[in-house]
Amino acid sequence: MGKRSKRASDDRSEPRPTLFVIRPHQQESREVRDLAEAVANRATSLGCIVKTRRSLEDRVSGAEERERPLWLLSPRDANEIYTAAHRSRVSVATFRAAYVRRDPSTTPARRRDLIGLEPFVRYKAFFGLIRGVTDIETFFRNRDTWNARSECDGIADPRVLPFHVFDTAEDASGLDHPDRRAAFEERYRRKAGRIDTSDRTWARADSHAFHGGPALQIRNVTLPQGFHWDVSSDNTRLCTAHEVWRLDAEGAYANVYPDGFVRAARGKARLVWPQ
Repeated sequence: MGKRSKRASDDRSEPRPTLFVIRPHQQESREVRDLAEAVANRATSLGCIVKTRRSLEDRVSGAEERERPLWLLSPRDANEIYTAAHRSRVSVATFRAAYVRRDPSTTPARRRDLIGLEPFVRYKAFFGLIRGVTDIETFFRNRDTWNARSECDGIADPRVLPFHVFDTAEDASGLDHPDRRAAFEERYRRKAGRIDTSDRTWARADSHAFHGGPALQIRNVTLPQGFHWDVSSDNTRLCTAHEVWRLDAEGAYANVYPDGFVRAARGKARLVWPQ
């Protein structure tokens, strides 16, 4: 086998719910500090694992927040959150809009080079933007409602897709509604699987080809262990939250999992970042 990304171990014990608290790396206001500490304390009292992650700051063109830098998650932290969301009940709390790079190997120059943190974790984790003290109890009440529901119809459900890897012409919102899922399937479904807007074929792997690894979860629904798509193209860059892969030969393909993990056979795809 060729290069592959590192994957978390398979822990079959029932994990505690996790809350990721996003705070700025520098110049944190007293208001944000107090809100973050209040949220963390409330989560701890409810038995959650609390993980604080510090955002970087940068300015990009085309953003409404031109007068101040945007909060950007590092590729490592973005991948950690997305991976965790497929292994336990994960919530994400932030106090200002936060973003993830579409291409982790680049320094974003434009707003369209970024994915909002809410659509990044959509369908996989509960997200909340907390502006004031009164938002805290609302956040945890809505989180409990979100966590209590099973919102996945299995491996054919488009909400299983890692939407920061699967390219669409829209933000893929609204897929909790059956009619929106049907419209999505009509647009992207092909006989061999789905084809995204980068002309990559996402074919569901045969169950006999499922590899090891943890049994991933989507909204309280456990997927078959090793489930993945065979993503094929003869000329594409495949960007995950923390890696960039290159498929540039006839018959090139990579195994892509719902949590964004990529596995590739030697000669079928190359990991080009990080090296």
